[in-house]
Amino acid sequence: MMIKPFKLISILFMLNISMSCFSQKNSIYLIFYGNCKYMEKTTNLKEYIFKDGIQDGRWKAFYDKKHTDTALVCTILNGKINGELIRWDKKKKYIIERCEYKDGKMNGIRRTYLMIGGIIYENQYRYENNELKEYLKIEW
Repeated sequence: MMIKPFKLISILFMLNISMSCFSQKNSIYLIFYGNCKYMEKTTNLKEYIFKDGIQDGRWKAFYDKKHTDTALVCTILNGKINGELIRWDKKKKYIIERCEYKDGKMNGIRRTYLMIGGIIYENQYRYENNELKEYLKIEW
């Protein structure tokens, strides 16, 4: 059975499109923390967050160019942060923030951690549509 060249090219083209769409959704992007092409400063001007409109996939930002010191991890869906965002401290190498996002806005529990003298302070905030609803402070 022989496939005509035009039909073969059409099949390969369709296969290539479907594979590229699949790979974009499952891609992992590694960047330097603070890269202005993909990140912008938050409202407190102390931290960076991923910009709206970047490619869908799992994004990981690093404090170093060797990608060994993780700064921030999150998932971009439809050009916005969706799901859990995790942020690490540069010097201490522990998690300092975990927060749920929906369509680019905080939505759910936001936990921030601070370690002082071996004691971990955990603050929990509940956000719905980027609005603070509850607050809880835990010391352990």
